[in-house]
Amino acid sequence: MTIETRHPGARCGESRSLRSRSPLVALVLLALGLAALLAPAASAAPAAGSTLVYQLSTKLAGIDPLFASGPEAAVVVDALFDGLTSWDAQTSAVLPAVASSWDASANVTVWTFHLRADAKFSNGTPVTAQDFKFAWERLLTGANRDWGSYMLSNVKGTAALAAGKAKHLSGVVAQNRTTLVVKLTAPYADFPSTVANPSLAPVPSSLLSTAKKSRQFRSAPVGNGPFLLAEPWNRKDTVRLAADPGYNGTKPHIAGITFTVIEDPAAAYAQFQAGTLDVANFPSDSLAEVEAACGTSADGFTASPGHQVVPGPIAGAMWSVFNTKKAPLNDVRVRRAISLALDRTRLAATQPIPGIFLTPATGVLSPGMPGYAPGQWLYAQLDLAQAAALLAEAGFPGGAGLPEITFLTTNKAGKSEYATDLAAIGVKVTFTQVSQAQFLTRWDSGDYMMMQDGWNWYPTAADVLYNGFYGPLDGSLSLYDDPAVNAALRRACATLDDAARLAALQSIDATIAAAVPVTPIAYFNRTVVCSARLREAVLSQMNVFDFTRVWIEQPAGARSAGPTSPTRRGVPRRDL
Repeated sequence: MTIETRHPGARCGESRSLRSRSPLVALVLLALGLAALLAPAASAAPAAGSTLVYQLSTKLAGIDPLFASGPEAAVVVDALFDGLTSWDAQTSAVLPAVASSWDASANVTVWTFHLRADAKFSNGTPVTAQDFKFAWERLLTGANRDWGSYMLSNVKGTAALAAGKAKHLSGVVAQNRTTLVVKLTAPYADFPSTVANPSLAPVPSSLLSTAKKSRQFRSAPVGNGPFLLAEPWNRKDTVRLAADPGYNGTKPHIAGITFTVIEDPAAAYAQFQAGTLDVANFPSDSLAEVEAACGTSADGFTASPGHQVVPGPIAGAMWSVFNTKKAPLNDVRVRRAISLALDRTRLAATQPIPGIFLTPATGVLSPGMPGYAPGQWLYAQLDLAQAAALLAEAGFPGGAGLPEITFLTTNKAGKSEYATDLAAIGVKVTFTQVSQAQFLTRWDSGDYMMMQDGWNWYPTAADVLYNGFYGPLDGSLSLYDDPAVNAALRRACATLDDAARLAALQSIDATIAAAVPVTPIAYFNRTVVCSARLREAVLSQMNVFDFTRVWIEQPAGARSAGPTSPTRRGVPRRDL
């Protein structure tokens, strides 16, 4: 397989240069345009075939579920593997995948997943409940065990296994080949959404029975998804996948995917303009220019010709965390004052992230997420007068007598803006840069005053609020521990009715907002543009591309085959 070049319609970014063309060139272009009108028309229905070329912005640590904590690796893993469930690419609603159905116990602490009998890995081996149990145990004992502990924090036995105090995950039972039972430490109605994460996909235990086999699996993983490796991954910058002809779910329209790593967004966009990429990043400061040239998706997720930029939002937010147990930050008035002094528009503009542009945050729940209520965090705005008044009320007029605030960080880039903002109300702040390991150690021990953190990969309000602010949970942000909020979260997480649960979570979000245990800074948005030859191209809020739905425009007369029911994963939409 080779990277296809000169994709028709990919070069939407060259409109600026057309203005300076000579009359002779214009005539040539007119002739070419007339020739195009006489060419065969494009297909109007999903057509099978062609390889989609997808740019990744960072190098890959791995391409099996063990490494899917990174957003780039997750895109590849999601194409190779199916989990118990999946997320709808446009709504983040939970859909069946390997599990055709699931049910909860009366107290919502035991979930039983019923697996499809025809689910299999690309080598023909059936997918069993034991493969899920094995995969989750592998995630909790491997290099990414911290990520696994985070994902499975409410599963019984997770802490013991991750700490090396147990050999198996006691809360996960393979009852038989097609029945997986998961026991939780507390009620959690959104657990079916959690298990859609690509990290929690199954792996065949028979292919990882020795250290040598495990190494081989990392370079040539055998998945159970709609695509398989077209060639072993050589740990370089290209991964080639082909549609799996034996896949028992809804088969993809495209013949394959070529993932190529290009870390410089300007270089990626140049290749997109040259017609060698179907999906590419571009520099965040070029957003307006690229949108003007290529058009913007109406919903932020779905690309179509003339509406090719898919800016997001991504499920996630950046925030600064207060240590609510340490003076003077144990005073809510000081936390509110600091929050009101921050210019989020400026902070978002001075903290660049490759492939991402930041917008000012108004809360911890991101736009597009069910439960998002703009303006609910009343102190996540710039109001220096109110900030100064609150600081004076707390006994520190103009900052007099206020201890210097130390800010723990792994990267000082853009942090000087914090100091400038807070100096306006008399607050002095210094930054201590530490390694990632030191950062986590000091976070766990509470050895900090402020620090920067954030979240992604969580598609529900319960995921964010429970994992961030439930006091008894190891890792709760800012040492925040409100008994009333804890009780309300327990009740909400035990509520199976979606509407009632969401209403309860919105109320909890408002209560947390008033306490300001963190101060929201920015939301994550994509800088991604898609080729005009793509149809049904959807990049989800979870930053996962729907490779089973997308199809590539073919000239009239080209052979068209494949499914017409554009479904995300294993069970056709008509069966949902």
